[in-house]
Amino acid sequence: NFYVLKATNLDLSGMKKVIADFEKILAQNRTGNDIALFYFSGHGAGINAEGKNYLFPINNGNIEDEYQVSDRAIHTDTILTAMKTANRSGVNLMMLDACRDKPYNGRPKSRGRGMLPTPPVSGTVQAYATAFGKTASDNGDGRNSLYTTHLLQILEVAKQEPIGIEDILIEVGELVSNESNGNQKPSYNYAVSDRICLGFKDCKQPIQVNTTN
Repeated sequence: NFYVLKATNLDLSGMKKVIADFEKILAQNRTGNDIALFYFSGHGAGINAEGKNYLFPINNGNIEDEYQVSDRAIHTDTILTAMKTANRSGVNLMMLDACRDKPYNGRPKSRGRGMLPTPPVSGTVQAYATAFGKTASDNGDGRNSLYTTHLLQILEVAKQEPIGIEDILIEVGELVSNESNGNQKPSYNYAVSDRICLGFKDCKQPIQVNTTN
């Protein structure tokens, strides 16, 4: 089965709780060849002084300078570590639509842009809404950003037929790049040896989905 944990508009404590719950669900239900997917849409940015990427909660108004970020936002390695710990023999996907020009109130637009480059992690796919050091557009279908709009479009197709995860990312990247006239080019690190399809076991048999709010 494919378990879904959904959460929206979280403050920092809420984000920490959801990540902990996510890790717990993975650990309790792992079979040895699982696929874990973490998706985040919101504010995020790299901090050059630390060489780290962070995701920001909705209560980011109390962040006035970069030195406060590590205590008031979520380091992306926290998510990767949780997945690798709970799903060590499976495949882990982290998809971030979170590359914004001014992710918190105290950050001037001139002080760096987007996410910082990240190294590949074995058994893990890391997908980003745009290239490292660039920002992503919020303009999509009126409800979602440009990246998420096209991601959902391709995932609708993937519900009906097995499509490899890397093929999905390539197709989404082309659609986003074309619509933005090359201004936004999604990026990803793919460090998985096998072809993996969301919703299909061995890219053949459909998987049942269980939703947990």
